Amino acid sequence: MTMSFTAKPDDDFFQRLGVYPYLKSALVLALILVVPFFVSYKSEAGEPYPAVLLPGGASLMDTDEHTFAYTAIKLFGIDSSSGREQRLDVAKTIAPLPTTHLIALARTSFRLDTLPVYGWRRFSYGTSRYALGREQRREVWDWLGHNLKKQGCLADSVIIAQSLVVIDTESQIKSSENLLKEVRLGKN
Repeated sequence: MTMSFTAKPDDDFFQRLGVYPYLKSALVLALILVVPFFVSYKSEAGEPYPAVLLPGGASLMDTDEHTFAYTAIKLFGIDSSSGREQRLDVAKTIAPLPTTHLIALARTSFRLDTLPVYGWRRFSYGTSRYALGREQRREVWDWLGHNLKKQGCLADSVIIAQSLVVIDTESQIKSSENLLKEVRLGKN
């Protein structure tokens, strides 16, 4: 005597509910996508890794027939000997982080220019979920200050400049660069 453990069609939960077979897949997919959404919504860490949610496309370029434009981010420090603004090497400034993180760090101003927010985050894309506390701000300034000093700059000031760069496609030469936003961060 052999025993079989196959389920009868009438034992299927979804068939008993009268749900069509393709809806079973849709429900499973919805559950898979809803869990990371709520994790990112409720968590300070943000989007879970590896992410099921798709990235936002942070470095898109505007193009037309004769030009293309993109947003360039530059970091400046205050030279410790002359007191003048000095362009910083991004890789050295945000080390050990990869330079690809600069877009997110610049968009949130290293999370140093926001006031503390208590409770759950507000509904706003592109801003930090929580402002840093006093101890976390000190840690960020210690990290930044160490990297600024290595480049001969004061440890208590950094400038984030975002510019719109337009390049002529025929000559492949930069035709213009306009400052969009400048954020000056200083250690308090």
